[in-house]
Amino acid sequence: MRELTLAGLVVEPNGDDFDITWVQVAGPAAVIAGNGLQEAKLIAPEVTEDSMVVLEMRVVDSNGNSSTAIANVLVKNNIAPTLSLSAPASVQEGRMITVTATATDPEGDNITFTINGVAGSSFTMEAPSTNYDTQLVFVVVASDGLNTTEEAVSVTVTNKSGGSTGWIALLLLPLVWLRRRKAH
Repeated sequence: MRELTLAGLVVEPNGDDFDITWVQVAGPAAVIAGNGLQEAKLIAPEVTEDSMVVLEMRVVDSNGNSSTAIANVLVKNNIAPTLSLSAPASVQEGRMITVTATATDPEGDNITFTINGVAGSSFTMEAPSTNYDTQLVFVVVASDGLNTTEEAVSVTVTNKSGGSTGWIALLLLPLVWLRRRKAH
């Protein structure tokens, strides 16, 4: 939600006391904070398309004289950021994994990032030791303050030693040695 200061100005030529009332007369439901003040705040609603909110400032003095002014406020639809991720498809255990995020926002809003809950647009860690190929998932969130975009990227961590196939090769070595011995 966005706030907008409604800067009304009342000039009472006779110096009489007056009351101010802000009223919404059209558009999607908004909230007016500080009703009764010359400077109130409009808390704009979230909209799915650009929409006009029409407000009226009514002033009545202590003699019953009144005046009104209209304010048209265009509330724009805020679109979520578009997220792009960069990460390796796979790394060997013990190597560094870096996930980097970039984003663009149609309204030009500032974008904040988290990767696996850690603030920042880049996240680096050492791939853990593993006995078999393992998938790590990194969840990236980009926010423009109103909307968020979330994407996940997977990185496969591979075993350096080749896993169980390395043990099979070691078991076959005595057979190769016995075969060579019979040949002499």
